[in-house]
Amino acid sequence: MNADGFEKAIGVFFQRPGLEYTRQLRSVLDQDPEYLKTHQEVITQGVQEVLSNGGIFWEEQKVRESALKLVWEAVVRLRCVEVDRKVVRK
Repeated sequence: MNADGFEKAIGVFFQRPGLEYTRQLRSVLDQDPEYLKTHQEVITQGVQEVLSNGGIFWEEQKVRESALKLVWEAVVRLRCVEVDRKVVRK
């Protein structure tokens, strides 16, 4: 997967309904940092759905290989945005 394809895929995690999914995963990971490792199949299915809803149709193998990386990156970026907003509001 090229960098442009990865960035486009990350973008759908910040548009509805992908944003809700990203926020849910952030909350789950705050409670259980091992969730990605222990629920890989569920994560892969969720990522497939988010990508499809965002108009990105990857082969199943590509989604399976990229799902955890996509989710991790989306959650990290969401946390960064949220921290920046808290700093600005203070």
